[in-house]
Amino acid sequence: MINIHAGGWFHGDKAKDEDLATRLAQEGYLVIVPNYRLTPDGVYPAGKQDILFALEWLRQSEYSFDRTKIAA
Repeated sequence: MINIHAGGWFHGDKAKDEDLATRLAQEGYLVIVPNYRLTPDGVYPAGKQDILFALEWLRQSEYSFDRTKIAA
């Protein structure tokens, strides 16, 4: 599961979702919580591209999971 923190592409940080990600992991899910570029440093679609990069990274990772079942 890719847990994308909220923030409208201009604020937020993955640290705020630590509790949720931990709870999901305790339920047996493989969870990643990527940060992404925020404006003004990264104008949209930079943040979206970062999330897509995280998806590809996950697909290519050595983690053991069903690659046909990735949720965001």
